[in-house]
Amino acid sequence: MYGNLSMGFNNTLELAKGGDEKAQFTVAMNFHTGEGVPLSHNEAFEWFKKAANQGLTDAKFYLAFSYESGLGVSKSYDDAKKWYLEAAKKGHLKSQNSLGLMYLRGRGVPKNHTEAEKWFRKAAEQGFFVAQ
Repeated sequence: MYGNLSMGFNNTLELAKGGDEKAQFTVAMNFHTGEGVPLSHNEAFEWFKKAANQGLTDAKFYLAFSYESGLGVSKSYDDAKKWYLEAAKKGHLKSQNSLGLMYLRGRGVPKNHTEAEKWFRKAAEQGFFVAQ
């Protein structure tokens, strides 16, 4: 997790409101997990979106996951694919694996085993054991 949690959630929240993408991600993860705050997928989604729009790769993954799972937002495989792809192109292993799963299952994309293998292979070659 990004940010210094010892400085307290309220301080992190103030940094997030000021536009710090790492603080935004930390706040999102707090709401996503219920760590120190009430669990709220709606709040998590909004903060993931802010951090992702600023380019934070981990936030792009969690935003995609939120869209794919319908956590805090209506389920949208198209939006999930968009954000997974952005993070996957930056080398994000879980995003590469998730794209592979989307192609394997035909969720939001046509079933395509060649494309699925491509994304699984990218993650596996970097040591992501789930893709191996």
